[in-house]
Amino acid sequence: MRLFLVLMVGVFAGCAEGDTTSSPTEDTDVRPITDVGHNNSVDAGDSDGSACTPAAEVCDGVDNDCDDVIDEDCACKAGETQPCNDSGVDFVEQGACAFGQQACVDGAWGECVGTVAPDIESCNGVDDDCDGDIDEELGEETCGVGACEVTINVCVNGQEVACEPGTPNPTEACDGVDDNCDGDVDEGCECLPNQTQPCYSGSMATRGVGLCADGVQTCDSLGQWGACIGEVLPTAELCDGMDNDCDGVDDNGNPGGGTTCNTGLTGVCAIGDLTCQGAALVCVQRNMPSPDLCDGLDNDCNAATADGSAEATLGTMCDGPDTDLCLEGNIVCQNGSLQCNDTTSSLIDVCNGMDDDCDPTSVDGSEDPGIGQACNGPDTDLCNEGVRVCLGGALSCNDTTGNAIELCDGIDNDCDPATADGSAEPTLGAACDGTDLDVCLEGTITCSTGALACSDTTSSTVEACNGLDDDCDGTIDNGFNRNDNPSCSATYFDIGGVSGDSGSDTLSDSWYNEEWLRFMVYEDSLSSLYLSATISLTSAPGTDYDLYVYCESCGGSLAGSSTTTGLDTVRVRRNDSFASGDNFAVLVEVRHKSSTVCGYWTLNIAGNTTVSSETCP
Repeated sequence: MRLFLVLMVGVFAGCAEGDTTSSPTEDTDVRPITDVGHNNSVDAGDSDGSACTPAAEVCDGVDNDCDDVIDEDCACKAGETQPCNDSGVDFVEQGACAFGQQACVDGAWGECVGTVAPDIESCNGVDDDCDGDIDEELGEETCGVGACEVTINVCVNGQEVACEPGTPNPTEACDGVDDNCDGDVDEGCECLPNQTQPCYSGSMATRGVGLCADGVQTCDSLGQWGACIGEVLPTAELCDGMDNDCDGVDDNGNPGGGTTCNTGLTGVCAIGDLTCQGAALVCVQRNMPSPDLCDGLDNDCNAATADGSAEATLGTMCDGPDTDLCLEGNIVCQNGSLQCNDTTSSLIDVCNGMDDDCDPTSVDGSEDPGIGQACNGPDTDLCNEGVRVCLGGALSCNDTTGNAIELCDGIDNDCDPATADGSAEPTLGAACDGTDLDVCLEGTITCSTGALACSDTTSSTVEACNGLDDDCDGTIDNGFNRNDNPSCSATYFDIGGVSGDSGSDTLSDSWYNEEWLRFMVYEDSLSSLYLSATISLTSAPGTDYDLYVYCESCGGSLAGSSTTTGLDTVRVRRNDSFASGDNFAVLVEVRHKSSTVCGYWTLNIAGNTTVSSETCP
């Protein structure tokens, strides 16, 4: 009986303590690998047949408290182990995942060691995330375009794989695919082979209007649209009740009509217009019967009535095509038009005080051929300066101008070819000055080539020093200053030299105003003769110049002077010096004293003359 109880206790203990397997979803997060159960050990009192002495139960595999239960209240027994999961993540132990192990130490489970929890899946041939699939969901990679586009798994058999595009076809086919892998599909292709589309080559405004309809185009093997087959395009409008030209209107424009046709009636009523009506061509009467006018037509559509019989003016008095207004005929209908049968000639209104042309508005004589003709009045010229007018029923000349005189203008002013051009000019023949620079009247006014001109063709007369008004400007000897008071040193004239002791040399000069002159007296003889010269100044009539003579230079000693009127004379002398040259210079001053006119003085110098005493030592 005791043995049975022990066995039963052991069984119950085993169930209570050993069956501790738990799923990963329980709070313990561990699942025992083996059944730890009880170890079928006997209590301490049975081992040697001695009585069991109860003590405090400790976790040592012995029934210390003699209650036939070993290590009750202990979490585990020494030597026991169990799987564990300390990752904080629930997982199934598969792939790379593995539970850790806990060992029983002093009746309690120790640290969980060796847990391998799920990780991020990587390309390595292992189920890293422990979901039962290896290297799953690592993605795909696509590269290349068009036909070269390739999509691969980036991981195959635990190895990473690089994506490489396919090989392009060098020829692009019209197949809806980018065969040459350049990013453009079917470039150069209009369509895909055997593809169809509606087509219409006419104006879009006519598409689907009236009889116009689309055709069909089929794409050929080269990717090009073929011809448009079966389309209906606009045609010329026919008179058939349909819209042939596809403008939205049936039979518009009177198709087939527009020509003239015969209605079968008479006169103007026979004329009809071929017209499209109700999808058929009919002849429509153009004219209705009307009063019979004079137009060559049967207006009333009655052949029995005369042309123009309904004209209101038929038979009335009329004026013909002449220029007068006299009613000399009657209105008749002739050749389809109203005409006046007046065939008389025109009556003109002559200057006779009567209304010859039956026109009260026309002036008497308005058509007289003499009216307006040029005529000359009662003046002395022969010019027709008036015209004939009708005055008091008679022709008259209206020239009331004065006499026209003959001017020098190349025109026959008095209309008399016998009179010379310009013969009536008041200045003709008067004295005049020509185009020269003087103002002397050396010609006369003449008429030449229609213009007054001076016959003076002489050259310009220049004013001279002669007591006359040579250029005729009213001033005698203008421009000739006879008292200009020149300076000796700056303005004297060197006029040469004479021999003072041999021969008979002479010098001369002439001018009209004051002047300084210089000459030399030379020694030519080896004898002891003195050197001399005689200076004579002759003044022109109406003038008086004085003579002053100086030795050697300007400012030199006065050798002599003469202030008489008409002829002034001064003599100079230098005695001979032995064995030395005796040449000397003489300065002559011609000084203006008085004059009433301009005249030229004359200076004469003679060498080797008789002089009584020395003047220039």
